[in-house]
Amino acid sequence: MTESTSSPETTVERLHNEPLAKYNTFKIGGPAEVFSIPRSQEELISEIKHCESNGIPWKILGNGSNLIIRDAGVKGFVIHNKHALCTMEVVSREEGYGVVEAGSSVLMPQLVKFLVDNGLEGMEYLQSVPGTIGGGIYMNAGRGMNFNQYITDYLEYVTVYDGEKVIEITRDACEFTYRRSVFFDHKNWIILGARFRIPEQDKAIGKKKIAERMAYVRETQARKVPNIGTTFKTCSPKIISRLKGLRIGNAKLVGNWISNLGNARSRDVLAIIWIVKAIHIITRSPVDLENEVW
Repeated sequence: MTESTSSPETTVERLHNEPLAKYNTFKIGGPAEVFSIPRSQEELISEIKHCESNGIPWKILGNGSNLIIRDAGVKGFVIHNKHALCTMEVVSREEGYGVVEAGSSVLMPQLVKFLVDNGLEGMEYLQSVPGTIGGGIYMNAGRGMNFNQYITDYLEYVTVYDGEKVIEITRDACEFTYRRSVFFDHKNWIILGARFRIPEQDKAIGKKKIAERMAYVRETQARKVPNIGTTFKTCSPKIISRLKGLRIGNAKLVGNWISNLGNARSRDVLAIIWIVKAIHIITRSPVDLENEVW
C-alpha cells in the first residue's frame, strides 16, 4: 500500500512501500520502504542527515537509467534526486566560451537543449541519454569507448556533499576513466551540481547535431520498449551476435542491450547477464566483460 506522510520535523514528501518500477527506465523493481522526494538542496541534505543519524540505510535515485532494481525492492530510504537541483545558468561569458552551472537533477537532454539555445557546444550525443547530470558525472557518461567523448570533457568542478559539508572537487580530482569516477569509491558523496566551461557554437549547428544524433538512435537502438541501455562496457560482438534474441521471461537480449517486453523481472535480466558472462568464460573470450549497469 502506498501512503504519503510527512513527519513533524520535515516537510519532505515521503511515500511508503512505493513501487520503484515507476521511477526507472527499465520499469522493473520492487517497492522502496520509504521513497523520499526532496525539492531543494537543503531538503536533500536533511534527508541524508536524518538517515545517517538514525542508522537508516539510504540510496540516491536520479532518473533510474543504467540501473537494475531488484524484485524484492529496497530497504530504508530511496531519496529521489529529480526535483531538488534543477537550475541551469550561464554565469559568465569569455572570449569563445560560456561558463555554465547546472544542478545534478537536470536531465542530460535538458542540458543539451539549454546549451544549444544559448549558442554553446551542446554535447549533442547526450540528447539520447535519459539520465541526470548527477548520474552522468558519476559514471562519466558519453559515447562509446572508440569515440572518447564524455560529459566531463568541459567540466571544471563538481559540487558535492561529502556527508559533512558542501565542497567543490576539481575535474582532475574526480579521477574520471571510462564509465567510472572517484564517486564509485565514496558512496556517501552526493553530487549536487557542476560547473562547465563550454565553447561557443552557432545554434543552427547544434540543432543539426541533435537531429543527426536522434536519427542515428532511431535506426540503431531498440527504444520502443523499456530498457537499461548499453548493458556491458565491453563485450565480444561475436558472442553478443550469437546470443541475440535470448529471452528469459519477458526480458530479451537485443544486442548489447536488454529490453523489457512487459512485466519483466530483475531475476530474468540478471539471468541473461549471467549467461552472457558464462559464455565469455567458456569460450575463453579475450574481451574483459564488465557491467555498465548496476
